[in-house]
Amino acid sequence: MKQHIAYERALRALREFDRQIAGAVTVSGNAFTEAVRLSIQHFADADSVTLLSARSAPLDGSAGFSLPAGDPAGIVGSETSPLWKDLFASGRFRACAKNDGELVSRKYRSWLYIPVSAKKETWIAAVVARRDGKFSEAEQKAAEILAAHYSQSLRNIRARNRKTSRIAEEARHAMLLHTQASATRRRAEIPGLALAMDYSAGTGSDLGKTWKTGLNSLLICTCDLTASDAERQAGMIYLDTWLSVLSRTTMDAKAMIKRINSDMLERPEECYASLALVKHAPEQSVLEIAGCGNIGAIHFSHENMDAKIFDFGPAAGIQENAEILSYQVPAGSGDIVCAFTDGITGTRKRNGDLFGAEETAEIIRKHYYLSAPDLAAKILAAVEEKEEKGVNRDDRTVHVLKIE
Repeated sequence: MKQHIAYERALRALREFDRQIAGAVTVSGNAFTEAVRLSIQHFADADSVTLLSARSAPLDGSAGFSLPAGDPAGIVGSETSPLWKDLFASGRFRACAKNDGELVSRKYRSWLYIPVSAKKETWIAAVVARRDGKFSEAEQKAAEILAAHYSQSLRNIRARNRKTSRIAEEARHAMLLHTQASATRRRAEIPGLALAMDYSAGTGSDLGKTWKTGLNSLLICTCDLTASDAERQAGMIYLDTWLSVLSRTTMDAKAMIKRINSDMLERPEECYASLALVKHAPEQSVLEIAGCGNIGAIHFSHENMDAKIFDFGPAAGIQENAEILSYQVPAGSGDIVCAFTDGITGTRKRNGDLFGAEETAEIIRKHYYLSAPDLAAKILAAVEEKEEKGVNRDDRTVHVLKIE
């Protein structure tokens, strides 16, 4: 074949490939493979064009190829064949002018192997075969140009997909934090109670909220959601709405969590909630502390000058009829209730230990005289001072309720 004809066909193939992927913000692995398949058909006057692909799509996972079973193009052997494994692993273009039948059926006299590679891994390869005659030197050079263009396009698309995914993730996270802030912003004020919440952003999974449940009654929620980003945002809205409704009922905190647990089990997407509810009824001079999951709660008694740490059962949304633990504690003058998410107790310190609930309780014992806002800030500052640097961290939410 004359050189200009070979290059003209290669140019048509490149135009078809670029047309297939043009204008797309992201390109899926299947779409890329289809673009190569349609493109390569414009390249050569061949009797067979077979596309071999990695088991994973070329834009996902890791390579590892498979051969089509019973392929009419006459592919010989399987992916376990050493010859095919070596060829696929090499990532190099190959032209066979005199077929020996070890890779391609002897009914084809000559063939070209056109690989599409990225990061030293072959993701797609086209085998173009002829029954009669061989591929000219010009066709071989044109095929190498195609391989280089496909491979460079694959690398560019992978980089663009990662950037687009990162931008989308940042946008989703910003929206999640906005939803979280909107749910957390509203506060209830009760005479005789000093309430403070302090928060340090991480993944956008925490919710802190208070509601008035009567003339001088209060419901405090400290929550950590476990879910995908998309479901987490919906979960934030769901919990905020549900608790707003439940806070208007006569239900105690334990019954509220039971209701939330039952409802979360029916949600189509997986979403779990570790939460502590603190309900204050001043006319009864007691506080109810109910919770579930990996959430922390501490009651400091000013009379005894001691702090009690409470433990809870499984998170809401995991187990039907799960046991919800609830505690009744005195609400004496100077008493403190502190509720916090596992971003506090799960923080890894520089010495390798976890910060822990006991260390949080010790801060309350030593600094019980501080105002509610200052005590909440003190706990967060202590965690940040001791944490191991350079580690991705969770959200940290601290609620402090102080009886005046």
